[in-house]
Amino acid sequence: MTVRELINELECYDGDMEVRIGMRQDYGSNFAMEISNSIGDYDIDSFYGDNIKAVILTEGSQIGIVDYEDEE
Repeated sequence: MTVRELINELECYDGDMEVRIGMRQDYGSNFAMEISNSIGDYDIDSFYGDNIKAVILTEGSQIGIVDYEDEE
């Protein structure tokens, strides 16, 4: 996903809403994670394909559990 695609995805939401990162897991709870203050552009040494530079939203602490069942 590009920064522009992320901005486009977020345009339909209230600009004052909190942003968190959700972590889906095969086993156990799906956690909600804070975003740390380490947002920035970093190099990624890719496991698959070419290395890239990307804007990284770094996970902070777990803050709760995400209810993804509303999607289904």
